[in-house]
Amino acid sequence: MTKKKNNFPPIKVTIKLLKEDGTTSTLTTKKTKRVYSKIKAEDFLETFIKVSYGRHIDVWDCLVEFDNFGTFQTKEETVLALQAFTEKSLLDDFEVTNGQ
Repeated sequence: MTKKKNNFPPIKVTIKLLKEDGTTSTLTTKKTKRVYSKIKAEDFLETFIKVSYGRHIDVWDCLVEFDNFGTFQTKEETVLALQAFTEKSLLDDFEVTNGQ
């Protein structure tokens, strides 16, 4: 019996939504579809997104955490940023060097 390959990208997405009443809503997941659903479903004043690509060796041979993050005000900005942070070519670069 062969083990089924995990098709999730080697990333972790964290999103924090600041709502109009001053409360925040946080979601951390490996599935970007959940993040898109949360963005679409909720109204917010501001969003913070952080996409972590894991620990990799940088150009100085140091093992460091690579991530992208930003704060956005509209749903359109948030979706565009998430698309940029999770584009396939970027994920492929990190997948090759993950853990090595």
